[in-house]
Amino acid sequence: SSVTHRIRYESWLASRGLMLSPFHVRWQTTMFNRLFAYCAHINPRALYLWFNSGLVFGIAAMVGSVVLLVKTLQQTYAQMTTDNPRIGGQQTLQVVVPGVNLPTSQLAYFFIALLLSGVIHELGHAVAALRESVRVNGFGVFVFVVYPGAFVDLFTTHLSLISPAQQLRIFCAGVWHNFVLCVAALGLLFLLPVLLFPAYTTGGGALVTEVVQVSPAGFSLFGLVFVSLGKTLHPPWLVMVVRGPRGADCMAASLLSVCTRAAVATL
Repeated sequence: SSVTHRIRYESWLASRGLMLSPFHVRWQTTMFNRLFAYCAHINPRALYLWFNSGLVFGIAAMVGSVVLLVKTLQQTYAQMTTDNPRIGGQQTLQVVVPGVNLPTSQLAYFFIALLLSGVIHELGHAVAALRESVRVNGFGVFVFVVYPGAFVDLFTTHLSLISPAQQLRIFCAGVWHNFVLCVAALGLLFLLPVLLFPAYTTGGGALVTEVVQVSPAGFSLFGLVFVSLGKTLHPPWLVMVVRGPRGADCMAASLLSVCTRAAVATL
């Protein structure tokens, strides 16, 4: 019967840690519990200082978040009660809406960043919980509509028996690890020129990084390098020698006027 098939189907999903509902898919597993336990016992003294730092940061971040929310509410109210266009662009916090204020070409990076930050966030909760002798039932990931995320399932009975300070260390561990991830990502971003320097050459010319849309050259010059500018044997034509994927080429003066600005900007 249909009831029997539904029971079998739900049992099959539960045995694999899956849960399906409208606009929501979730998967949970215990395969990472041993890794969490290992991380929670690496260096007890260092972890104690680490999660206490997270507790202080979490409290400070909570106060800062309340201030930002109040300021955003004030700005939103001001936008609703005035016609001044300058106030409309002064929003402190903005909701990221794919396709509206986030280009669709960057959606893959956005969702990967969301999932990575979610995993690091929950890793912090799991390690902090095990350090405070709170059992971790499992770890999982989910997709709600199109947004990915992660979660940890903690044993709430153990959580309710520990002290408020221990609970705060667990609760603040997630945002603390997100902050550390953000600092590490910013550090890597600023160090990229140094790390990637051996893969690039310098002093070879002026790289065309942008071509205006009204240019007759279109986007054919993007990524090319200006090597030299000069006159041919047939004046009044000017030519520019560029280096691209096909080697050295010469282009007419009609393209020079629309590309000189991009070349000079990168000299």
